[in-house]
Amino acid sequence: MNKAGFFRDRFVSMADAKNKVLIQIKISLNRFGQHRMIGAGSACAKNLICLGVGLITVGIFMGAALASSASDLFGKGMDFERQGEEMKYGTVEQKAKMDEAINYCTQALKLDHDLYQAYFVRGRAYYIMNLYDDAISDITRGLGLHQMPEGYMMRSYAFEGENNLSAAIDDCSSAIGMAPSDALLYSRRGLLYDEVKGYKEAIIDQRKAIELAPAYPFGYSRLGLVFSHMGRYEDSIEQYSKAIALDPKEDSFYFNRAIAFDLLGKRDQAIEDLRKWLSIAPVDHVFYRSIKDKVQEWDDNHREKTPL
Repeated sequence: MNKAGFFRDRFVSMADAKNKVLIQIKISLNRFGQHRMIGAGSACAKNLICLGVGLITVGIFMGAALASSASDLFGKGMDFERQGEEMKYGTVEQKAKMDEAINYCTQALKLDHDLYQAYFVRGRAYYIMNLYDDAISDITRGLGLHQMPEGYMMRSYAFEGENNLSAAIDDCSSAIGMAPSDALLYSRRGLLYDEVKGYKEAIIDQRKAIELAPAYPFGYSRLGLVFSHMGRYEDSIEQYSKAIALDPKEDSFYFNRAIAFDLLGKRDQAIEDLRKWLSIAPVDHVFYRSIKDKVQEWDDNHREKTPL
């Protein structure tokens, strides 16, 4: 799975920037309406008013063009970032896309310092490039302009990249406070609790995720992971089996269940799960060759011990 694939944004539409310009235009027009002449007035006064109209009109159109340009630049940056997400992680091609995304978002922010979406997208690009400090800085600036659970979720990944797990957990908690019915947020925090061996909290969060989204297979698999770390392998296998029933094409479920079977001494079941894993996992997976060799070794040994 792509590193970027672990999270998805739900950004407010880019039209926000244009809507902001429309509001500014209305304010300018209202203010202009207050500058009405009293009485006949002088030619000089009339000329000043005409000049004022001209300046306001120019200002409105320049402001609209400016924000439109910032919005357009941000849109290009977001497109490049999305394209990079779909590429294999760590490749030169992905880095090139992320560099473009960062460049366009930077240009957009020079034109509109309040375009919070650009901070989030640039921060996410930095995260994918393992530039965690820059990612945290950008996402924090975005959150300062517009708080949203997705922003806290993104920053939690950057904090995790720096191994600041307590800050990552705090950000998940902030996101949950804003979106208490989002199962993914509980599941994400449960993973972090598992990393710091807070197993009781991890179980509570994963069960909450399952309660909110019973058809979400990763809630079960992550609960299974917690049980494995606690040495509760039978419970772990039960949860992995539930995840497999919901999504039989997810290779990680078979891999993790195989480990649990093996730790219980159930080698036959473990090998069968590894066979299934080999049939659906990408061949360039870091463990693919070693697992294939291990299964082949098992088959060779099994044949030798089988009587004719």
